Amino acid sequence: MAQNTEMLTGEISEFLLSLRFQDIPGNVRQRAREAVIDGMGVTLAGRSTECAFLIRGYIEGPGVKGKATLIGEDTLLPAEYAALANGVSAHAYDFYDTQISEAPDPVYGLLTHSTTAVLSAAIPVAE
Repeated sequence: MAQNTEMLTGEISEFLLSLRFQDIPGNVRQRAREAVIDGMGVTLAGRSTECAFLIRGYIEGPGVKGKATLIGEDTLLPAEYAALANGVSAHAYDFYDTQISEAPDPVYGLLTHSTTAVLSAAIPVAE
């Protein structure tokens, strides 16, 4: 199993490394924009929840400084802390990536629900 996983990971990595922006279809780029906007929106909404306050209290100790943004605040944290706090905020209401299926089966759409996990990690890495 590990060998197959490594092969698949390698193939995906090679594909992504050779991918050029202009090769991505316009409808895919538009859907990606929508997912990022949705992810940012639910992250901002989740900032006011108890779980978001708890995780920020846990990681924002004295002397903790970094270069990654805590979304919706002026706070800069180490990338892994920002990813954690932003991910908790994003997941707080669990409203992201929802869609209604256009086909009779599955009734509730794809339910892949992946944007905030990726976005919460990608933003600090990009910064």
